Amino acid sequence: MKNNRRVVNFVVPFRGRFELIERCIQSLFSQVNEDWLAHIVEDDSDWDATDRKRLRVIVDSEPRITLYENSERQGPLHNVYNVIVNHLKGDDTIVAQLDGDDWLLPNATGIVLDLHKVFDVTYGQFLRHAPWTAWNMKAGQCRDYPKGVLEANSFEDFPWIASHLKTFKRKNFTDIPYESFIDPRCGNFWDSAYDQAFMLPILKMTDNNLIHFNPIPIYIYNMEQRKAEHVQEDKQLETEKYIREAVKLYIDQGKRFEN
Repeated sequence: MKNNRRVVNFVVPFRGRFELIERCIQSLFSQVNEDWLAHIVEDDSDWDATDRKRLRVIVDSEPRITLYENSERQGPLHNVYNVIVNHLKGDDTIVAQLDGDDWLLPNATGIVLDLHKVFDVTYGQFLRHAPWTAWNMKAGQCRDYPKGVLEANSFEDFPWIASHLKTFKRKNFTDIPYESFIDPRCGNFWDSAYDQAFMLPILKMTDNNLIHFNPIPIYIYNMEQRKAEHVQEDKQLETEKYIREAVKLYIDQGKRFEN
């Protein structure tokens, strides 16, 4: 990485098999543009000691990677928040959220850096890794928001399309009211559909001219791992509904939940 060059800071929350985070890291090593940093948060206190050692060997050999290890599980949103707010510096720092069981295509870093010459916030199209289905390596649901949604600033009322790869300036994230990150049912960070808890506020608080949808797939979404984890769709949809209500409350109305 050359001095005085802008870089993409990939924030990578992770818990699961070593082979998954290894593949994710290898996709970073395969980037054509080498101007990236990775902040990996290992969030599995019960992880096998041998796998933890293997991960540390990789990290210790690569100065662009910083590893954070939690003593107990905190959840992905807490981990993303902690890295961006407490460890990254600078309002204009470029941040990209990469799940540790997913991976990037080799042109990802270069495209993100080019887009951030013009835009503050981007989201893109992804490809599904789902080898047991007919739509393996088919594109996801992401697209431009309709003009009416942009004009009404009603992102939270529209189906979720601002998915991987999500990128933004650090200030876009730190401007979000803290309460918007918290599930009022339990007082903890949102645990499901957590990317909407920061991306919807970011979209609502950003000038539409500084938001860009990238139609070129640069991200592989690992649905095989979601299947293995038995992701509860009903729970995720219920949480998504609460998150969208919180976005209305905090961003549109500037109110606080009553305890």
